[in-house]
Amino acid sequence: MPGTTIALAALRIGVINLPHQERRRNRAVAAMAALGLPFVFIDGVRDQPRHFGCSQSHLKAIETLRGSGPFLVLEDDAVPTPQYQPTVTPPDGIDLLYLGHSPYGHARHLPGGGTPEIVETDHSGFLRVHSMLAAHAILYLTDAGAGAVAQSIRASIGGPQKERHDIGLCDLQQRQRVLATPFPYFAQSPDVQGAAKQDRRSDDQMFVAMPRREADVVAGSAGPLTVVRAAGGGLQFMPADQGL
Repeated sequence: MPGTTIALAALRIGVINLPHQERRRNRAVAAMAALGLPFVFIDGVRDQPRHFGCSQSHLKAIETLRGSGPFLVLEDDAVPTPQYQPTVTPPDGIDLLYLGHSPYGHARHLPGGGTPEIVETDHSGFLRVHSMLAAHAILYLTDAGAGAVAQSIRASIGGPQKERHDIGLCDLQQRQRVLATPFPYFAQSPDVQGAAKQDRRSDDQMFVAMPRREADVVAGSAGPLTVVRAAGGGLQFMPADQGL
């Protein structure tokens, strides 16, 4: 069933930014002004390894914004796509809604972990997310969802590996019903990325997640992968020559 229509301009919105990165800061101000979206900057955390600081920044954003209804967390390179809409009507019972897509995924049960993204079309018309690495535009719809992500981030940064928090989010997607919009509202802009990332970001900027179906075969870093239905009901990849 469709839920309540949410106007993005009525949300509490936090944009994560390291204050010394003025180019990114100015880019975010311009992007948000063009959309008419009020927001606050969440000062990012600098730490090593770099992704450890990023994880702490997302945790800081959640702790700053949660407690007063749905809220939106954006990274400072998030810019609107041509598919951007000022409102969204997610179905009831959803904790997290991804407003940005990524072509990358992660699966702990596979060697190396890295895979393409994996989503399927939900009965609501949104995309059911199973293992997509994306954190640049997440709408937190419930306090329970915010709490689950905060707990996941603490687990990711609390271990000896200081794991990237978006890997932990892939685990969370397997346990909860997390959706994404059929088309991305926000993409990561290549114009504020370092030179080494600009080409890849240019290719990824307008990426739209493609729904997968059981028995689909895709190319993985370690060989072909096939889509299977896991025991818990979600989709996952297995090496093409194996099954559950």
